[in-house]
Amino acid sequence: MVALIELPITHIALVGLVIVNALHNPLQWEHFLPEYKNQHYVPQFYMRYFADESRKRIGVFVLASGKHIPQAPISGQACKNYFYGKDGDAERALGRMENEIFPIFESLRGGNPPPKTGLQEHEQLLFYIGIQHSRTLSAETDHQERSEKAIKAYLRQKALLEGDERILKSLDLVRIKRTNAVSEVLGYATVGASLLTDLALLIVANDTDLPFISSDAPVVMHNRLYEDTGETGVIGYANVGLQVILPLGPKLLLMAYDNAAYRVENAVTDSVRVTDVNTVSLFNDLQWEQAHQVLILPQNVDVPAVREDAVRWEKRRFTDRVVFREETVKMADGRMKTRIGSGARASVVQLDLPFMQVILPKPKPFQHFEIPPFRNQRKVDLVDRVLDRLDQIG
Repeated sequence: MVALIELPITHIALVGLVIVNALHNPLQWEHFLPEYKNQHYVPQFYMRYFADESRKRIGVFVLASGKHIPQAPISGQACKNYFYGKDGDAERALGRMENEIFPIFESLRGGNPPPKTGLQEHEQLLFYIGIQHSRTLSAETDHQERSEKAIKAYLRQKALLEGDERILKSLDLVRIKRTNAVSEVLGYATVGASLLTDLALLIVANDTDLPFISSDAPVVMHNRLYEDTGETGVIGYANVGLQVILPLGPKLLLMAYDNAAYRVENAVTDSVRVTDVNTVSLFNDLQWEQAHQVLILPQNVDVPAVREDAVRWEKRRFTDRVVFREETVKMADGRMKTRIGSGARASVVQLDLPFMQVILPKPKPFQHFEIPPFRNQRKVDLVDRVLDRLDQIG
């Protein structure tokens, strides 16, 4: 499969293919139940970057209740019983991937610059970030939402053609749920994450008293270039202007970006230092916006300030995260041709970073169903062919 698409994926991608195999071809699982019941969708090693001295507890803010838990056990956060399945194969494969990436994260936290484009470590890091973005409860929920809206659109059009009022009246009362949503998202990501490997990397060091925070959906996709151009965000892995943000603790953040769209000012060894709390707040706002259930906080966080942010974000967070569009293209002779599309809702955060300048012209607002441009159309075409092949196999 790797050879087929001819993309620059190293051996870490083979672990991803094991994930696909494990999710789509489960083995007998009885012997693995006790060991692999509690499955984390945010790795414990990552959450320890925000932990207290014991390395076992973190601060957690629960969005639904507004409760702050200053000493929450890491072992019980961002996890769900049998989230990836009951055989344990996908959990073990993800664990092997985490073992591969851990030394790279430790190198960054030790003060070393991010790996350069073209190096194996650079590729591994971006591939892992794509997998992490796709393995969360948030990603599963978004996929469920897209699928439900698409299926209901089909059923609605069918009912309209057939004049079935009973179906039309009942659709809004019905919940449609996929039984293997997380496996589908992860399966696509093991191929699609390769589209991120052309992004440049930047370390952002925090020299302020305001710490970076994280969440149960720690990898955030953004696009400063395409802010205010439409109802949906332009945050596909291959889109021009993509920015990817991952906090690595209260004082450090990793950023990947399209260096054809942005220029970093005053960067030394691919890193910048931030001295303005407003810039830190912008990054933290992205976590407030994208978090699914909880924020991950360091021990020294200003709790009253967090509660103020919670009030500020109470009405800004999306009730649904997916924008869905449908339109009738043609209707004749009892047949209907429709077009549907979906995308992530556009961010409300204006990511105006003092160290990053937009160097491409500001794009015009999108026309209806217009497809945003890609950084590398050839890679997108190759990935699409492989994903079509996976769908046929599945």
